Amino acid sequence: MSEYFLLEDRAHFYRVPDALETELGALVEPLSVATHAVERAQPPGIPHAREGLGMSHSVVVQGAGPIGLLTVAAATTVGAGQVIAVDMIDERLAMAERFGATDTVDLSEHDGDEFIDAIAERTPSGDGPDVTVEAVGHPSAFEQALEIPHNGGTVVEVGHYFSAGEAAVDPSDVIHSQLDVYGSLAYPPGQFNTSISVLERTAGQFPYGDLLNHQVGLDGATDAFETQAAGESYRATIHPRE
Repeated sequence: MSEYFLLEDRAHFYRVPDALETELGALVEPLSVATHAVERAQPPGIPHAREGLGMSHSVVVQGAGPIGLLTVAAATTVGAGQVIAVDMIDERLAMAERFGATDTVDLSEHDGDEFIDAIAERTPSGDGPDVTVEAVGHPSAFEQALEIPHNGGTVVEVGHYFSAGEAAVDPSDVIHSQLDVYGSLAYPPGQFNTSISVLERTAGQFPYGDLLNHQVGLDGATDAFETQAAGESYRATIHPRE
């Protein structure tokens, strides 16, 4: 195993603060996806008119996988008053509550799109959240995301990093609902600074370490990749010296 590695001339290098557990450095990258998605919901809205993400606003996060859970934490950190996590796996919904979700909606308890009404009923105004972040990555989830916010609300699409197929969307629905729809592609390089700061400030608030739930030595690298690809772990990590 090499003790050194080569950085290209334009590589970005970030130091994990001494106060932060080294293992949590593995979450800087996925947290950067989440914090960037949350920041995409902020400008150029008019927070006092419930446009965009402002303090005490309501946010729905579709999907409580690694990115979804970290998005819940990020939305909570920036001051969202209500964060609703949507998933169909009990374990993930319970984890979402530990990451700051004030409410959860279990898809398995609702037929079709009935869960959208269940979400609206949970929001203070009764007409849906201010922001929806789609972190599932399935075309049907994006179709539903456009129906979840109140009129004039915001949708951030972060789940479709790779194409998973086409979504059936009527553009007139976006117009009539006056939705702001933003794509959020990974993160800019500087996002790592934001995420390191968030990790350092909230390490005692959220159970980040529980996301690293599949740890292997170097000889288990193949197993780590396969486990992650199968969705059987939140974040598989490789520890070469073990």
